Amino acid sequence: MMSRWIAALVLISWLAASVFAQVPMQRNFIAAKSCPAVQSIKKGTNSGDVSVAAGRAYRLLGKNKEIASHYWIEVPGASPLQRWVAIDCGLTTSTKAEPANTAASFHVLALSWEPAFCEGLPGKAECQNQTAARYDASHFSLHGLWPQPRDNQFCNVGRALIAVDDGHRWRDLPQPELSPATKAALDAVMPGT
Repeated sequence: MMSRWIAALVLISWLAASVFAQVPMQRNFIAAKSCPAVQSIKKGTNSGDVSVAAGRAYRLLGKNKEIASHYWIEVPGASPLQRWVAIDCGLTTSTKAEPANTAASFHVLALSWEPAFCEGLPGKAECQNQTAARYDASHFSLHGLWPQPRDNQFCNVGRALIAVDDGHRWRDLPQPELSPATKAALDAVMPGT
């Protein structure tokens, strides 16, 4: 009788270790290329011949171990929904601002009304020379195109530049390469440039 209890405990311990072998994560996985999304890393089982699509975001649930070889993701439409994909197939991004049930990435086009902005912040450089004749006095201003979730803002950017941005030292960032015509057009519609 005791040996049955010991066997049961060993089985339960093994099952618990199997269930918790995955390191939980709350992020997105962005596929850089098409890769198989398998049910079993060891066996390579892939019912439905499921693959991730390059450029698409997937909800990331975890990784197979601390120094991982695979990420555990949700692939919409797959059965089962949860699959393993090799880590070299893409990159991860944080989802702090994202609802837990979605893996979508998108951008928000933000516009502002400059006269109202300048009423609240008259000391800003673009407000000090505001005139009724200026373009932004009678048109919406471009505030920005912001990646969502918000932490998706860095893509193929080195850690040094991320640190400059995190430190709010934006004047230390390299200037974007813009043609004179594009720069002039942005200056008109985006007075904070």
